[in-house]
Amino acid sequence: MTAPGGAARAGTSLASAPRVLLRSGLFVLAWGLVASLGGDARAAPPPDLPLPVWEQLAVEAAPWLLGSEQKQQLATLPPAARGQALRALLADPDPATAENELLEGVRRRRALMLSESLTTVDKRARLLFLQGPPDERQRVDCSAVFVPLEIWRYGALRLVLYQGSAAGPFHLWLPIDGKRALYTHEMGGWLEEWESLAGRI
Repeated sequence: MTAPGGAARAGTSLASAPRVLLRSGLFVLAWGLVASLGGDARAAPPPDLPLPVWEQLAVEAAPWLLGSEQKQQLATLPPAARGQALRALLADPDPATAENELLEGVRRRRALMLSESLTTVDKRARLLFLQGPPDERQRVDCSAVFVPLEIWRYGALRLVLYQGSAAGPFHLWLPIDGKRALYTHEMGGWLEEWESLAGRI
């Protein structure tokens, strides 16, 4: 890789010893991702979007496939070296087949994600890219009480996603966030008043 100083060293580490372990992990990941694509047929097929240039792909969704250490190393590189490093990491895990299954899986899931017009900071984008479309997706339409909510189901797992601010990205709700995060400002204030009144009775 042609990158100065520490960037070159980071790029070299991406392409050397850790890459051997990473490539074996990506082989398993590739077939897992491709196998899970079979379930994508339950939704309308995403547009047939080609992959962008490697430099752009390195900052969109592909880093979600990497471990935290690899993501940190990738982020330290300048754009050109970052694209070269990602190309090496997403090399065909099974050259005996006609296509690069991992790269095709990335392309299809990226198209699915973008068919929702989502940005990568939206947790729905991450779910679509990594898990595919949910088995069930329910939008909660009660703007007088709740912020925009969606309930996604994957098998027995149910996930609540909420939009914390107008036109902002959706977040994955966790119990630590508290139920207050799911209510509108007005409803949240009313509930606080009610709880305060109930505590004095």
